[in-house]
Amino acid sequence: MKTAQLKKGVIQAFEAILSELSANDIEDMQDKLTVQLHKLTDDGKRYSLDEVKNN
Repeated sequence: MKTAQLKKGVIQAFEAILSELSANDIEDMQDKLTVQLHKLTDDGKRYSLDEVKNN
């Protein structure tokens, strides 16, 4: 339960400062979120260049 409350607090704090972030701040955060999203959704499959070219 504490984790859910903490996440909610972090999201609320983020929303409170969102309008004060610069474009660079947002781009940096976007990069970090993209990496985290990839970690959560990566299925581990890797393709060779030849496989990609042939499909």
